[in-house]
Amino acid sequence: MSSSGNSTVFPAEMLPNNPFLFPGGDVPLKVMYNSKHMVGSVSSQAMASACKVWKNFVFPPWAVLPVEELDFTEDDSDALLILLRIAHSDFANVPTTVSYTELLNLAVLCDQYDCIKMTKNWIEGWLEGETILSIKPGYENWLFIAWVFGRVKVFDDLAIHLVRTICIDEDGYCMNSQKKHLAGPFPPDIIESICDVRIEVLHQLWNPMHQDFNRYENRQGPICPYPGSRQNQLDCDAKIHNSCKFVLMMLGLSPQKPRCEIWYSFNELCERLRGITIERHDPSHFFCLSYIRNNLSYIPSPVKRFHVEHMNIQRASLLSESATDLADSTTASLA
Repeated sequence: MSSSGNSTVFPAEMLPNNPFLFPGGDVPLKVMYNSKHMVGSVSSQAMASACKVWKNFVFPPWAVLPVEELDFTEDDSDALLILLRIAHSDFANVPTTVSYTELLNLAVLCDQYDCIKMTKNWIEGWLEGETILSIKPGYENWLFIAWVFGRVKVFDDLAIHLVRTICIDEDGYCMNSQKKHLAGPFPPDIIESICDVRIEVLHQLWNPMHQDFNRYENRQGPICPYPGSRQNQLDCDAKIHNSCKFVLMMLGLSPQKPRCEIWYSFNELCERLRGITIERHDPSHFFCLSYIRNNLSYIPSPVKRFHVEHMNIQRASLLSESATDLADSTTASLA
């Protein structure tokens, strides 16, 4: 941005359909609005008061004179307009509810310009229904929204939900439950952590079956505990061994490898396992293998400490609380 010692006030009647003309505007503002270049004007004092980043844009610390023009053409104009209306106290035109896309774009700008404090009076209305909306397929970027606006519980719940529901395509890219690729923005390291936990819980789910297969594969004598002829015991073991091998191969898993990539989701693997039974040689052999683990009682959270610490800072900024006090309440709510 270039600098100039002269400031120009743009009259309100100039381009009357231009929503980016604000009263007292003394700095030109370039935006892309409805796919067209548009020049508005903003108040340098309003911008400087709204957030520190904008203050440095208007009055660069390294320059002697104020900036000549502000260029926001790379920002989403609808989200930017909402923030500018807040900055210029045009509260009557600030929406009380926003769409998912609008909310995501607002989160991007609030993160980019570190200006979430501006949204304090509207954020609860914008986030209404977040518990349900955040886990809808296609709403995975709610991770970023929660990250920006300090919603630790929503962030944690969605991250665990994605551990259970994402699958992997042939090229190793993550897809949601509708088989659509995940696209950012996302907070740092969260998708990688979700994938790591997903692999861990998938292994926990199918590893017992693999261990049972190996036990029967490497048996030195009869495993079947029921009395009777040795041949009857061997026949029982052979049927269970073949059944385990069939199950592993049907699931696309290698009987020979203790760990291998599973492309479908954790929930899908659970569903597939629920439809499988291990056939027994004799129905009276109740204690021979017949049970397959088809779920886990606990899914570890992929959320890392620095994620929570960041969200506590964000939440404290909105609520004017100390991050330390908020951390205590967050720990209690997640316990």
